[in-house]
Amino acid sequence: MAGQIGSTAAVGFCLDQLPALLRQQAAAPVAAAGGGRPAAAAAAGPLPAEPVRYPVALQQQQQQQQQQQQQQQQQQQQQQQQQQQQQQQQQQQQVNIFTVHIASAAAQHGHVPVLRLLRGRGFVFQVAHLLEAVEAPVREGCHVTRGRASLRYLLLEDPAGLAPGGGAAADWSSLFRQAAVGGADLPLLRHLHEQLGASIDLVAVARGGSEEALSWAVAALEAAGQAPEPLSWHDLGDVLSSGNWAAADWLVRHELAPPKQELLRLMLSGLYSIRLLDLQWLVGMRSGQGMAQARFQWTPELHAALVRIQREPRTHVISYETPGRWRWLAELLQAVGAELAGTAALGGAGAGAAARIAPTCWL
Repeated sequence: MAGQIGSTAAVGFCLDQLPALLRQQAAAPVAAAGGGRPAAAAAAGPLPAEPVRYPVALQQQQQQQQQQQQQQQQQQQQQQQQQQQQQQQQQQQQVNIFTVHIASAAAQHGHVPVLRLLRGRGFVFQVAHLLEAVEAPVREGCHVTRGRASLRYLLLEDPAGLAPGGGAAADWSSLFRQAAVGGADLPLLRHLHEQLGASIDLVAVARGGSEEALSWAVAALEAAGQAPEPLSWHDLGDVLSSGNWAAADWLVRHELAPPKQELLRLMLSGLYSIRLLDLQWLVGMRSGQGMAQARFQWTPELHAALVRIQREPRTHVISYETPGRWRWLAELLQAVGAELAGTAALGGAGAGAAARIAPTCWL
């Protein structure tokens, strides 16, 4: 809880008071049992009377008894020391576990001051804490930004706070993917790749990154002899689902995604459920973001696919759509139908000829 709140005063108080509380907890059973005195020895009663012995024999017996008592005392002291050491180790383990929980919560919520406090107390962060910062589900809407703040501090501002040599290449690559999807800026992505050996995931960069980050990622892959192949429709769908239409358009312009005509055919093939918002992007409806309107070669088959989407929305549409988008689809259907009819009238026998239209925007 202290790590989630993000108060350095609360975290410091908890860490300072925890050892004393653990010692009190460990001492409570001993006090309840009578302060640790050997109850068995007190209940044994007086020793039985010994027969009269000669002075020499009696002296030897006393010496033996003293030696036995000394040995017993030494054994008791050793046992007490061992118990104390075990208690101290257990207490330290509990403190360490508590500190790890604080570090994880602070990393997830982006509480950099708490991370600095833990670092000042000698806590060494692991790659797992970085992964938790970008993977753990947090209900607050600003989770991605908060996790990114933790990554920037631990990787760029205080890299000495990480365990030396910690993290395999697979861990850094996983962190790169998660950070890129979360919108990590270019300096952070470059550090992960160039300094820590993380592999570049172009799809992840496209889902959350800028055009500048995409340009860098492609150039770095080409320089390493790993020129990327065009993204599949499935991967481009992930980019669109992330809402990064600028990145999707950049990929199309640089021939790193299927051509828009092919994307239209795939989107309307009936094999995939779609979002009308993605269809709007595809036909060039988001002109407000600097995208040129696209012109498509519409066919009767594509027109029929639009009709199916309108008539069976639960089958073909995967998300809630606003009334404005349904009106836009109706307008698109009307425009495509009119163009196809005009083409058929002009072409006579060429009733199936394609029509090229770019309908106006209707969001």
